[in-house]
Amino acid sequence: MTGNPSSPAFDLEFPEPVEHLSDLDYIPESPLYRPRKRFFSLESSKLCSPETLLVLEGMGELLEHVLPTANGLYPKRLFISTVNWLYERMLFVPAERDHIYESCRLTNLIVLNAIMKSQQLAEADCSITSKLAKTLGHTDVTSNWSDMLGVLYWIALVGTAATIGKPEFVYMSSILGSATFELCYTAKDPRTAIRPVQVFSRLHSLIRSGVLFTEDSPNMRDKRFEPNI
Repeated sequence: MTGNPSSPAFDLEFPEPVEHLSDLDYIPESPLYRPRKRFFSLESSKLCSPETLLVLEGMGELLEHVLPTANGLYPKRLFISTVNWLYERMLFVPAERDHIYESCRLTNLIVLNAIMKSQQLAEADCSITSKLAKTLGHTDVTSNWSDMLGVLYWIALVGTAATIGKPEFVYMSSILGSATFELCYTAKDPRTAIRPVQVFSRLHSLIRSGVLFTEDSPNMRDKRFEPNI
């Protein structure tokens, strides 16, 4: 949760599922876990609006760009263009309030700002973490978001890490505990519960190190994003 070096249990070399997955198989997908080419399960979810799907796909693409490469390095042009596109997308707030979309938007902003500042998630601004907790309170977290369980798990991981030492920590960690329990005890394949934590651990460690793009890229840590909250 703090971005410190992880134990060997979080090694990203953990093998992916080898069995064939059809497009119709349910998977608790999220930016941390997309074993197929598309978010097929999220695309069929009635809870996931097109706008929500778009921002989740954007974050998933960013993580795929950063994490699989050696030392987290990726060509600056693709990395910067993805970050900029995703951040600009996060400024969009639908006229009709969608609390699931808003929860995803705020979570992405927390991660993007941490990337820009190369700081651990716990240093996230109190205003945005408070807004995230209040927004989640308007959703049915008791159901763990049904077929969007993987997304709630992603949000809870980020939210819990970002609220360490803040008043919202107990609430966020309770959501994380509930989502973790359901994910672990309902998943047909344990990798669906293990892989997201591995990816999150790797992501947080890279954010703190600031090693997210090639040496010849501009110093992105000089750029500051101001969340539209």
